Amino acid sequence: MFLNSLGFKLFDLAIYRHARKALPLPIISDLGDTKHGQVLWAQALYLRDAVSELEANESTNKWNKFKVLKLASLMEIFCLPDCAVELIQIAEKKNILNKDVNLLLNNLIPATQKEGNTEYISYENYLKLF
Repeated sequence: MFLNSLGFKLFDLAIYRHARKALPLPIISDLGDTKHGQVLWAQALYLRDAVSELEANESTNKWNKFKVLKLASLMEIFCLPDCAVELIQIAEKKNILNKDVNLLLNNLIPATQKEGNTEYISYENYLKLF
């Protein structure tokens, strides 16, 4: 609630579990965590919800190109490319970004596999797959 009051929203929650000795389960990573079992620890990722702020016109003037690209980059680093795409699109609608938007969107699209080969496609073509 404290972070929400400052404009931050929960974007990701990684939970690490460990099974008790009474019923051991296979370890799924180098951290020794298991798929089921008691929660040992977790990592929470809070980011500013720029999309909501921009859509509500609450603080459009505090968001500039640099801040939008910085937040979109963080979202991409933390495996949230869908959030980054949404942010870039709303920033374009609000005239914060106006150049190279298609290039930014294309760089956020995951590679696809076609006949065993890795293929990179445009954002527009990626949407056609779904």
